Amino acid sequence: MPQTGPSTVGRYELRSRLGTGGMGTVWRAWDPSLRRDVAIKEVLLPSGMTPQEQTEAHQRTLREAQATARINHTAVVTIHDVLEHDHSPWIVMELLNGQSLQTHLEQHGPMSPTQVEHTARALLGGLKSAHAAGVTHRDVKPANIMLTEDGRTVLTDFGIANVDGSTALTQTGVYIGSPEYMAPERFEGARALPTSDLWSLGVTLYALLEGRSPFKRDSITGIISAVLTAPMPPEPLAQEHTPPTAESAPIRALIAALLNRDVEQRPDPDQALRLLERERETARGQAAPFPTASPRSPSKAGTSGNPTQTPSGGVHPPTGGTQPPSGTPLPVPPGTNTPHPTFGPSRPTHSGPQAPAHSGPQASGATGRYTPTGSPPGGPAPVTGYTSTTHQQPAHPPVSHAPPAPHTQH
Repeated sequence: MPQTGPSTVGRYELRSRLGTGGMGTVWRAWDPSLRRDVAIKEVLLPSGMTPQEQTEAHQRTLREAQATARINHTAVVTIHDVLEHDHSPWIVMELLNGQSLQTHLEQHGPMSPTQVEHTARALLGGLKSAHAAGVTHRDVKPANIMLTEDGRTVLTDFGIANVDGSTALTQTGVYIGSPEYMAPERFEGARALPTSDLWSLGVTLYALLEGRSPFKRDSITGIISAVLTAPMPPEPLAQEHTPPTAESAPIRALIAALLNRDVEQRPDPDQALRLLERERETARGQAAPFPTASPRSPSKAGTSGNPTQTPSGGVHPPTGGTQPPSGTPLPVPPGTNTPHPTFGPSRPTHSGPQAPAHSGPQASGATGRYTPTGSPPGGPAPVTGYTSTTHQQPAHPPVSHAPPAPHTQH
C-alpha cells in the first residue's frame, strides 16, 4: 500500500500504511533507537472539532494507551509508546503479522469447532487479565482480534475501552462500538460492564462458528431489535458448515452461556473456562464434575437454554440431564495462549451425535427482553486488525445424558 503521509513521527520512521478504520490509520514503522519494527496508530480526528473536543479525543488516545499498557497477557496487544504529532495523537504498539478474524472469515468462511474453542480459551484469558486491571474493552469483535503468523490470538484496539476511575468520554445518545456485537444492557442505557465483554465474546464465537453474527440485520434498528428480543440462544445458521455434533457441543454450550441477557447470570472468564472444560470432557464420554463458581446472586428461574446458577454459586449446564457433582474441577490455566491450530476452510462434519439444543426463554424474561439489573445509566477489516468503529427455527432435540442403570449385586 503506498504511503501518503509524514515520513517520520517523533523518532519513528514510517514505512508503509497497513490499513484504515473508523477511528484511525495504522502504519508500519521502524524504531531506530531499539532497532525494531512497530505499528503506529494515527488517531483520526474529525474536521471541525472544537478545541474542547480535540482535547477529549487526545484524552481518549492517552486512555487507550494507558489501559492496554496495564494488561500483561499474550492475548492482548502490547503498547510501547504514545505521542503527539502535528496536533494528532499517535499510539506505538507491537507489530502483529497476521490477519484479523474478520478477514479470515471473509477469506475462508466459518472455522471448525476446535479452532473456535482454541480461540475462546485464549480470549477468555486475555479478558480475565483486562478485567483484573480494571479495563473493559467494549468493542470485542472479529475485526479487533488478530491471528498472528506465530500462532497467537490477540485482542487489539482498546480505543473505546472503559477504565475504572476514568471520566466517560461517550456522548449521550451515541453508541460507541459495533451494534451487532454490543450487549443488550448497553442499548438500555446501562454502563458497559466486564460481563458486557463476555456477551460480545459470545457473539464473536458464534460468528466464527457460523460465518456471521446472529444479530446481523439490514438496519441499525433491526440489529438493536434482534439483540434485545430475538429468541435466545440463536439457532445454527450454516449447518452445512458446522452441523451440531459432539465436537461442536462444548463451544455451543459456552456460546449459550455467554449469550444470556441477564448480566448476573453470564459466567465470568474463570467460570466460562471451567464450563468449557466440563463440556469437553462430557463430549469425550467422561463424567466431569460441575464447575465450582464464585458466589453470585441466586438464579431467578431454572429455565433451559442458558446455564443458571444455584445459590451456592454452581453453574448448571444449559440442557441435558444433570449429574451429581463429584471430584475436583479440572484446572484450566487462564493465561495460556498456545499456538493456534492451522487455519483454513473448515471441513464439514456430517456424523456423530447431535449436540444439545439450547432453546427456551431466558431466566431474565420469557419475552426475550433484557431486564435491567440496576446498573447506572451511563468494508472489510484491514489485515492488521487494528480498527475500531463507532421465524424462529425449530430447536434440535436435546441429547439425554441419563446415567447408566445401577448394578445390582446378588
